[in-house]
Amino acid sequence: MEEDGISKSNTPKERWQLLRMFIKNRNLNVQHKRSHAFGLFTSCKITDLREEGFENFDDRCEAKDDYEWLEYTCEHFTSCRLAVRQRVRAVNWNDATGFDNTGNICVWPSEEILSYLCIKKSKDFSEKTVCELGAGMTGLAGMMVAIASDVQEVLITDGNMDGVTNLQEINKANKRRFGKSEVHIRQLRWDIKEDYKDFENYFDYVICADCLLYEQVHENLLDVMSALLKADGMVLIVSPRRGFSVEHFIENAQKWFACEYIENYDEFISSEYCKVIVMANFYKSQL
Repeated sequence: MEEDGISKSNTPKERWQLLRMFIKNRNLNVQHKRSHAFGLFTSCKITDLREEGFENFDDRCEAKDDYEWLEYTCEHFTSCRLAVRQRVRAVNWNDATGFDNTGNICVWPSEEILSYLCIKKSKDFSEKTVCELGAGMTGLAGMMVAIASDVQEVLITDGNMDGVTNLQEINKANKRRFGKSEVHIRQLRWDIKEDYKDFENYFDYVICADCLLYEQVHENLLDVMSALLKADGMVLIVSPRRGFSVEHFIENAQKWFACEYIENYDEFISSEYCKVIVMANFYKSQL
């Protein structure tokens, strides 16, 4: 049976096969899948960072067996290019499970969309301070803010130390691309106030992508956002609607902030989203 032009017959079976393969093999090589959300970014392998003009290349920045360097380019703003150190080894069970490990797997579509929106609205960040929460292994959105705008300072954070270490390597390699903007990396766990108490009331913007899935950490996330922001600061979140996690987050956030939920926030993305709905057999908007 078909519904709204989408074939549904094999989708549940395909999902279960994917889950079965992951559980059975305890690893899944997801990074070799070079797909990008709505064609917003392209990526190509960098064989020599020095030839591409990236800064601070030393032995510590050399690609290891588990990693490779890719250049991410925004298709709509081609001057925005970032060298990304990305995992190529198979993702194992420990990498993929648990709240602080979701960023170990891949660059999620929400991160690419947030990056694109930040580039598009880059003038808003001029002379401002920005913090990215839950930046994962690449911190694509925070890095692109530093590349595309005259932002004063960007703090890129994640709770997982593997992610933080990788972010530090990416930061070093891209220093020249950031111009005069300061970019710093830090481990920031949402439930540990000591990780962020020295940045209270410091940021004009807090940005994050796909950080709302685990409802048990919503209160911690709101605590962090409230602590980091200036009185007139703003939070920008891009997130898929997984179940009712977004709705529940907004309900809680309204106790802290004036909230606005925007579903059709960009004409191009909305158009591409409609194409995905019509064409994809393996698509579910709530996942």
